[in-house]
Amino acid sequence: MTVTYQPRILWPQNPARLPDNLANAVTIPSGLSREHVRAPMFVDAAGMMAAAQNDIQRPTGWTMGTTNGRVARIFEPHFANQAAQWRRVSPPQLSAGAHGPCTYRFTGGDLFLDLTLRIYILNTCMPDPNEPLTIEIFAAAYSHELLHVLDEVEIVCKWLTQQAHADQDLAATLGASRPYVFGAGRQTAIEIEQNFPRHIQTYLRDHLHGPWVRETNRRNGLRDTPDEYQRVDARIQELRARLHNPHPAPAR
Repeated sequence: MTVTYQPRILWPQNPARLPDNLANAVTIPSGLSREHVRAPMFVDAAGMMAAAQNDIQRPTGWTMGTTNGRVARIFEPHFANQAAQWRRVSPPQLSAGAHGPCTYRFTGGDLFLDLTLRIYILNTCMPDPNEPLTIEIFAAAYSHELLHVLDEVEIVCKWLTQQAHADQDLAATLGASRPYVFGAGRQTAIEIEQNFPRHIQTYLRDHLHGPWVRETNRRNGLRDTPDEYQRVDARIQELRARLHNPHPAPAR
């Protein structure tokens, strides 16, 4: 039996797709499915700060002062049915006198790579369907965030799956069902059996969550350079100036 990695992109706080009138105004990056162009949550500056605090650390150079949007992400790998997918082979029976270590085998099946995404846009960029310039402001902020969505989807659905198959330890333990030894001789087999579910979840995080954190932060750093923030913010400020001063005085 072998493992099957199953990437899943979850949008619990952005259940609806972006309406067509707004989706047609934004720039959807090539390769991103319309399924992931979601209606954002509009928040004030405090809400944006709270979203930042609940997310993993963004790379150096990110500043709240120029942030008009944010994509927050949580990654969690887990077995489809951990209790059924791991079989203890030694000792075959648990008893009060049995001690560790214990040996387990992976019996195969799905391993979910669950990525939960949330997309936030500052409420000062909220579009008014009766004012085209506000839609352009929204599109400028939102289009940048879609680049992050594209990166996050690509990391989990392609990059991380390839990394998992290339990981020799995972390939042996999950791909070839190599015996997995856990516990110490001073521990009872019953104690080891009780601790094994938490331990094997930590094992997954060590092999999958760590690489994901490094890659998501690397790509965020490439997208969120000071020059890029300045470019997006300058476009938004230009549109706001036109919105509040639609008829500038002619040059003398």
